[in-house]
Amino acid sequence: MVSSATFTPVPFTRVTIEDTFWTPKLRVNREHSIPHIYRQCLETVRIDA
Repeated sequence: MVSSATFTPVPFTRVTIEDTFWTPKLRVNREHSIPHIYRQCLETVRIDA
């Protein structure tokens, strides 16, 4: 089956995710997972920032 839909690219800064599935996961990553991983990388000298 061939779709006739066309898509127009948009800058990622114009994209918002506001739903009950992805929003909580994104928040947990932003507030907890990413800071934790960053601290671990600093402590183990994987990065020097």
